[in-house]
This record gives sequence, structure tokens and C-alpha cells, in this order.
Amino acid sequence: YRAGKAEQAAGAMESALSTGLRNAEAFYHAAAIARANGDPTEAAKLLRDSLELNPASTVAANVRHSLESLASSD
Repeated sequence: YRAGKAEQAAGAMESALSTGLRNAEAFYHAAAIARANGDPTEAAKLLRDSLELNPASTVAANVRHSLESLASSD
């Protein structure tokens, strides 16, 4: 998604998550992809899922920042 191919990244991430993958970092990246594709509601849901799964993950601080950013852009 960072290479400007957010729609392709969304498909790949959807496939990964459909396998039952439960990883805070994966949810964080899925949220970034959703946001890049113009879906802030899905991005916020995925960010909350990331924090719920592991509030102390390596991406938790970024997740919280992203949630704040989404909230302030409403």
C-alpha cells in the first residue's frame, strides 16, 4: 500500500485475515490499507481490534496515534 497500490494490498490483507490470522501488527497494517482506500470507519475498527488483541504490541503507540488522528478528522 505504501507503493501506491492500496487496492491490491487490500486484497492480499483480506486473504491473510480470512485465514483467521489474529495479530496486532496485521490489524494495524490492515487499518492503514483501509484508510488509504478511503474507509476510515473500517480503519478505526481494525485499529480497535489491534489494541484489543494486544494493547502492548510493538505497534500499540502507533495504533493509538492513528485512532486519535481518525477521531480528529471527523
